[in-house]
Amino acid sequence: MINTTSAATHAPAFTNGRPPDGEAGTRYDFNFTATGAPNPVFSLTNPSFFADMQPSGLLTTGTPGASGCPCPGLYSGIAIASNGVAPDATQPFTILIRRANQTITFGALPDQSLGGGSFLDATASSHLPVTFVSLTPDICSVTSDSPPIVALLTLRPGFCIVRAEQAGSGYFAPAPSVDRGFIVSPGDPSYFSVAISAPLDGADFVAPGMVTLNAITHNGYLFSHVRQVDYYHDGTIFLSPATTPPYTLTWDNVEIGTHVLSARATLVNDQSGLVGGYAFSPPITIAVTPVADQPLVTLTAPSANSLYVTPVIIALAAIATDPAAPITKVEFYGDGTLLGTATAAPYTFTWNDVPPGVYPLTARATNSVGAATTSAPVIVWVDTGIPIGTKQRMTIALPSSCRGQ
Repeated sequence: MINTTSAATHAPAFTNGRPPDGEAGTRYDFNFTATGAPNPVFSLTNPSFFADMQPSGLLTTGTPGASGCPCPGLYSGIAIASNGVAPDATQPFTILIRRANQTITFGALPDQSLGGGSFLDATASSHLPVTFVSLTPDICSVTSDSPPIVALLTLRPGFCIVRAEQAGSGYFAPAPSVDRGFIVSPGDPSYFSVAISAPLDGADFVAPGMVTLNAITHNGYLFSHVRQVDYYHDGTIFLSPATTPPYTLTWDNVEIGTHVLSARATLVNDQSGLVGGYAFSPPITIAVTPVADQPLVTLTAPSANSLYVTPVIIALAAIATDPAAPITKVEFYGDGTLLGTATAAPYTFTWNDVPPGVYPLTARATNSVGAATTSAPVIVWVDTGIPIGTKQRMTIALPSSCRGQ
């Protein structure tokens, strides 16, 4: 007799691949599949798993409820397929539920005048608080003195860029940041202005540097006064405020190098004491050097006492250095007349169609703060030459003592 029962039944075996990862707050569905006769039914060994296993093999969360689950996490379990024929099939698996995505809504910002301000507002789809940062802190700044109210202040003319961010939470992933920009136009200097009166633009100092700053302000607005003048160097580095004219500040131990200085005057209302606006000075540049700053320059071509015959082209070259301030240009002169200028190394110039004559050539180097040095002169000669085939007679008068008697 043939045993037809064993031929008609066989133990289950899984046929599905790895379950995919999911996202928090989003319905998760995955079908486990297996062969077997009779058809197997499915179950989980982990009853606290984030989803339920239906007998058909569907692993599902169903429609997420108020809890927002599935919640972020790494979940491991074992799926079991059984049909009464030993052995049962098992499949270990791991599913990552990623944090939920979120977005930020941040509207366009209108252009503003210098000294103006506004409040920033943005929302995240997660309803988590949005933070702001200025990507151009020398143009505009963001304050959060009274969260959730965030104020934006304009500091100087230019293009302001503000970024809105949401860093995420245990449930939400960080939101893609959103940037908004606007133009900050100059205010009216005839009403309110400030200027640095000392030091002078282009001033040089010898290390260890000690720089005394003064400023002059002008206020044409009624019922207001200048509360203070703040000094900055190299963009946004705050030095210190001064509250009494001429708003003197002593800056000690200034580092060797080139520094850009600016001043900001703050205007306040006499009655409310609130800030009414700001004025910014034009920037000035100073240099602090180990020794008194002067560029070094040498004319390296042509060689001294070179002789040329027309028509001629003379190639000029110079080496210029300065340990404290960048070289901005090297000018080439012939007999005191400017021939040409080079603004980057190698400092060269080609002098074409040079007429006959004797020329003292020099190079003059200028650094970024206006200090200049002229090289030692190099003399060159340019002659017309003697045409080929032309004979000239030369008569030499000899003393009588040398004549034959």
